[in-house]
Amino acid sequence: MKRHWTLVVVLVLAALLSACDPFAKPDSLMEEYVKRLARVLNLDTQLSDIEASPRLPRMRDRRLEIEAVDLGMLDFLAFYGCDLQHVIGERTAILGRVMQPLNLLQYELQFLAAAQDCLPEITNEQRRARLQAVMQHKQENLPRVIWNATWTVPEIENLLSPSRGRYPVDAGMAGVGLLVDQLQDIHRRFELLLAGDHPQDLAPVAAAYQQWQYRSDGGQLLNSARLLTTRLDDASELLKQRLTDAPLCYQGTPNQRARQMHGMFLSVYIGEVQPYISSVHRAAEQLFSALAQLAEQQAAIMPDSMQDYYQQTLLRSEQNLWGELDNAVQQHTELWQQLLDQCGMRPGH
Repeated sequence: MKRHWTLVVVLVLAALLSACDPFAKPDSLMEEYVKRLARVLNLDTQLSDIEASPRLPRMRDRRLEIEAVDLGMLDFLAFYGCDLQHVIGERTAILGRVMQPLNLLQYELQFLAAAQDCLPEITNEQRRARLQAVMQHKQENLPRVIWNATWTVPEIENLLSPSRGRYPVDAGMAGVGLLVDQLQDIHRRFELLLAGDHPQDLAPVAAAYQQWQYRSDGGQLLNSARLLTTRLDDASELLKQRLTDAPLCYQGTPNQRARQMHGMFLSVYIGEVQPYISSVHRAAEQLFSALAQLAEQQAAIMPDSMQDYYQQTLLRSEQNLWGELDNAVQQHTELWQQLLDQCGMRPGH
């Protein structure tokens, strides 16, 4: 019992310490940095509004229509003795319910495999030609079914949802690494499907989707990119103001204020802010590269509604939010170098 209460006390103290630590959460980390920079430079703090992160287009706008094929009762009875009859029967049994995109893909693959096995057993030329036409139709539509099984599942929306805060300061790379492995495996399986290698096991895809119900790393990284860009720009404006005033150090000789500034630079910017920037950069580069690869695989049928999201979010480009973050980091670094140069405190010099 004593051990139990000791554990409770430790957990409560840890929670209290975390709550008191301004560097434990992304928003308070960046706000504290701007405030301390303003204070050490003897300037007023200015915090800009943070722009909302991009969201996936609405479900109906990113879903591709799949033209259904009705074999008819006569054709269904003609497949007696073939596995195809069972496949069609299972589909017919759930027509009253909406089949999830990944389940529909599984059905289409089962249909094509069973139809291929059934063809040699069909002696009626008209029915044989009818089945071959249906198989061709389904094969031509398979890329659209794969698209829906990738980009219209609720799990991908959850993974990219910006509704669950920022990427945690202490997130590490293990979680994102698992997501990247899953995305690469899905890419490989769908690549084989698109190349005509149909007998693919989709159970790992379903297992990955199940885990994505509890992950929003993509949306959190988008939020953190917006946060970092905005607060670094806020901090850069403070540095610009100080650089336009009289030099901080007379003839390059450090003074007390310069030493305070340098201490804050090392302890807060180098010690706290830069590690978080690096964490977001590494995680985003890996995760969104894998997502972009999956989208590029299906670029030929990508709906127009997804093009803008693809360009602005999935790709790493100088013209989108990732480029804005890179520019904010580069500008902020250069301004710090200029200010530190005034006092001969630039690292490495």
